[in-house]
Amino acid sequence: MDRGTAEYYERSYADRAPGAQRRWPNEEFCRFMGRTLLKFPPAQRSAIRILEAGCGTGCNLWMVAKEGFEAHGLDFSREGISLAETLFEEMEVRAQVAFGDMTQMRYPDAYFDCVFEVLSATCLSDEEHSLFLDCVQRVLKPDGWFFTFTLGKGCTDWKGPGNVMRSGSSEVYQYENPLRYTTVDELTADLERRRFTVKRAETMLRTYNQGTVVLEAVVLEAQRG
Repeated sequence: MDRGTAEYYERSYADRAPGAQRRWPNEEFCRFMGRTLLKFPPAQRSAIRILEAGCGTGCNLWMVAKEGFEAHGLDFSREGISLAETLFEEMEVRAQVAFGDMTQMRYPDAYFDCVFEVLSATCLSDEEHSLFLDCVQRVLKPDGWFFTFTLGKGCTDWKGPGNVMRSGSSEVYQYENPLRYTTVDELTADLERRRFTVKRAETMLRTYNQGTVVLEAVVLEAQRG
């Protein structure tokens, strides 16, 4: 992971805590959980391991733990992990959060039933994103789920060509380092090369600044072969 990205988040979390990120889970991730893993009865959920790659301050992960799953998080910001642990205490849940890089996951093979990320992989270069997907494939169990919510090329900020564009002046995503944009077709192809089956692929659009700025999110759900 780019050093500038790590330094940005350390500074952001330290300066803006506890308001560095939202407190509530991503809505599309909640929908994904409702369609898939929340179908398991509560008595079975403690045996289901779920990892959030780039968990930040824990705003998605606490819900996973609250629903009774074995919740794991991975992040490269010690400030973010500290804020996550505070949030877990407040929400009265338990989750295991490790310091590390999402492109170098130090977990056993076939360890997790689900891996997800929300606007974390968009901070990776193309090469890093490829390494990340390789890690996801390795640590997921067969038939395990992968959920991703990432920036699409329908964003006003993406100027093209290529995938990675420098941000910093965005009115939507206040971030100082390069961001990676993608499409449903590109991300589907990346996953299919790794023997994933894409079960749902959507784009979401919303506007900011009185409709003059567009944010597109690419939302995919896939199962490992």
